[in-house]
Amino acid sequence: MNTELMAEVREMILMHPDRHHQSWWFSPVFSGQPLGILRQKIHSGEMCGTPACVAGWTILLSSQDDNLILYCGSESYLTGRGRHIPVMDYAQRLLGITPLQAEYL
Repeated sequence: MNTELMAEVREMILMHPDRHHQSWWFSPVFSGQPLGILRQKIHSGEMCGTPACVAGWTILLSSQDDNLILYCGSESYLTGRGRHIPVMDYAQRLLGITPLQAEYL
């Protein structure tokens, strides 16, 4: 279990509750952009006020797969290098939790 990443997500949500919206994987503002670019924008303060859910923030705050592209819509997923990964599955893998735990979050 990645408790360090969980703590980062928790801290983001507690410090910026306006940026947490559990009914959105990610704001559509994020769609079509590589994770590395999004992470830079978030850390520089350029993307202030943009909401995401727990799974969304898990992905945005992790430091893996900067080249994956995020797509938001009726189905939100990441793609790159021939992969198509649902957001929930990817966040679950990053956190090292079970499918039941992921569903609860």
